[in-house]
Amino acid sequence: MSGMEQNAARLMRVYRALRVTGRVAKLMHSQGMKAAGAVNPAVLAVDAALAVLDAGRAYFRLSAEREKTLRLENDLKVVRARLAADTEYEADIIAVSQRRMAGRSDVDKAVMSSFRLLELAAKTLGEEMAKLAGQEGDLRVVSLTRKYEIFMSRYMRTIEQLSLAATIEVEG
Repeated sequence: MSGMEQNAARLMRVYRALRVTGRVAKLMHSQGMKAAGAVNPAVLAVDAALAVLDAGRAYFRLSAEREKTLRLENDLKVVRARLAADTEYEADIIAVSQRRMAGRSDVDKAVMSSFRLLELAAKTLGEEMAKLAGQEGDLRVVSLTRKYEIFMSRYMRTIEQLSLAATIEVEG
């Protein structure tokens, strides 16, 4: 039996019980207690028993639904707690990443400033070396020229590595 059929059957039993009870009450009122014996007490007892059984089944269904609701509410609390913990964890990760990016930005600025200074130094050294180009016989000039070449090769290698690292970071 579906839920609608059960409800219809229950309504019919209630209607019959009320009709029978109403007849008994009407007879008792009009003819007194001696007319009450005309109503079949077995029908009343069976109908009352069916109503009690119906009420009991409804109570047990209600109890089962309450238990199910309580279980779902507990599951919901657990899920909400996990979600709050995950949200807090993700917020912490974002905060750390932002601090790391801010720190990285400061490091990038410092590195860029250092390379500007190195570039200025390389330019100044290049100008000074151009002035000394005519004095090739002096050992100090030869030593200075060698140091300048070493400096410039390291400077260029560092610039190439930074360029490569920047390219990889942009692609990644």
